[in-house]
Amino acid sequence: MEVTYPEELLALYDRYANKELDRIDIDGLIRLIRDLEYKLEDLVTISLAKIMHCSKLAEGISKDTFLSTWYMQGCSTIAQMRHVLEDLDIRLQTDLDYLAEIYKYAFDLAVDSNTRNLDLDTAIEYWRLFFQPQYSVHVDEKLMSSWLRFLRESGKQNVTRDTWQMLLEFFKRFPSLEAVKENYNEEDAWPYIIDEFYEYLQVESLI
Repeated sequence: MEVTYPEELLALYDRYANKELDRIDIDGLIRLIRDLEYKLEDLVTISLAKIMHCSKLAEGISKDTFLSTWYMQGCSTIAQMRHVLEDLDIRLQTDLDYLAEIYKYAFDLAVDSNTRNLDLDTAIEYWRLFFQPQYSVHVDEKLMSSWLRFLRESGKQNVTRDTWQMLLEFFKRFPSLEAVKENYNEEDAWPYIIDEFYEYLQVESLI
């Protein structure tokens, strides 16, 4: 049975769509995010990309996806959509499993289509988003700064999927330098780069 979408929702699609492409491209997505009173660099925009089934931000959103997703969410106005994002932002702050789900999705969203790994500068930008104090994984700034300095000084150029995923687990278990010093066990099954980081902290007398 064909769905009849509300006129308000159809009008919103037309407002943001690139008519030549018949989809919402990255420019339209940025305008949508702005009208929702968020910025592209806000973490909740990754949640928005996920509910819009974006595989890459640059690919934008198809008409069918935009209409069907917001219809299923019960939204046909910007105000209603904003409430959905507000709820998702609260989940990022309070629901560790949801944050982990979005964190996992972010790697595929951010990685270049022609590569398997995430370039370091992009990874750092995303880590800075995910590990802000208001979200549900709290990482001490000294530990985060040490991790980023270690990557820079060791000449790392990119981040593998395994490193990306395991870093979240590492920060969940060891949110501070003190926690690393007291509880890290080199016999545990961490990626080699995490063991390297632990040795770096020891050599630099940070733990």
